[in-house]
Parts: sequence; structure tokens; C-alpha cells
Amino acid sequence: MDHDEAQLGWELDRLAGAVGQGGPAMVAGFLPTVEKSHAELLALSLSGCEETVLAAFRRRSRHPLVRRPEPGVVQISGVLGAGCFALNPTIVRVRLTMRHEASTLVSVTAKAKEGLIPQRTAASAINYLFRRLRRLASP
Repeated sequence: MDHDEAQLGWELDRLAGAVGQGGPAMVAGFLPTVEKSHAELLALSLSGCEETVLAAFRRRSRHPLVRRPEPGVVQISGVLGAGCFALNPTIVRVRLTMRHEASTLVSVTAKAKEGLIPQRTAASAINYLFRRLRRLASP
């Protein structure tokens, strides 16, 4: 089991405990993990993108991890609530790369457990972040 699988299992256990049921977390261990990615060049500054992504994480997450591996690059990762009522834990990794002073390449990868009925949780997390970023970019 890789680190992401273990993290999703832990988050589902925590969620199931809050709801008062232990069965869903155990069953989720048998469900496939779906990974989705999307990248887009936005007419936004690096700092504007970073503030918007961090605000989104603060709204639906706990303690996002921020790294700056090199100048002009910001990486933000954490577990973001997505799907129905933003309850499904989704591991999200965002890479912001400054292209010009007023444009940033935003790359997002999301992993989530999916049931027999596709909930599109990973895609939902990506859409949530890009909706917030596009709102900031639109006049």
C-alpha cells in the first residue's frame, strides 16, 4: 500500500468515526483509487493564485502543506473535501509555476476513492479549485 492509499484510508476512518459508523472505511479499502489531473495557464500572478488556492484549502481542508522548491514555483498539497457535501477526502497536489509576471501555470492532481457509482470526487476537487481561480481571473 502506498502513502496516498494509506492517507485516504486514514481520512475515511476519521470520517466514518465522526459519522458513527466503522463499516464504510473498511469497505473503502477495496474500492479503486481514481487519479485525475488538469493544467491550465491563467492570467493571474503567482501570489494571487497561491492566496486563492490556500483560501480554498482552508475552507475544505486542514493544514495544507506549502513548499517553494525553487524561485517562481509554489507547491501546495493536502486533503481536500470534495464530492457530495464536500465530505469525500481527496488528496490534492497543486503546482503553481510563474510563466510571466501576470500569468501562472496551474497544475492540479487529485486522488480519491470511488464507489460502484462514480462520484467523480477527484474531478470535483479539481473543478472546485479552478472555479475559484477563474473567478479571480475574470474581469
